[in-house]
Amino acid sequence: MTRLDELRTMRDFLDREIAAELGERHIIVELVADLYEVSVADLLGRDRHHRVTRARQGAAWLLKRTGMSWRDIGAVVGLDHSTVGYCIRKVEADPATRALLLGLEVA
Repeated sequence: MTRLDELRTMRDFLDREIAAELGERHIIVELVADLYEVSVADLLGRDRHHRVTRARQGAAWLLKRTGMSWRDIGAVVGLDHSTVGYCIRKVEADPATRALLLGLEVA
């Protein structure tokens, strides 16, 4: 087994553990991670690359549409509640991002 295979195995393990912890909310997080082509672990982690940040913003916005509070969303995506508010406002200000995420919501 190569190092890359070992890392993929570890990532798969982490994704399963995260799914078990998040329950139904994991579906939203997983769909957004797939849409932005990032791993669930990266989306929920501390990575600040542009693609991961955009995915995190999208996940926060979709979770807010389910009725979750900013604090609860922050607990899921690893942000404080004020940053969650910023993420939600950022998506609200971008019609293209909203349309992309709403397409996910319909699916």
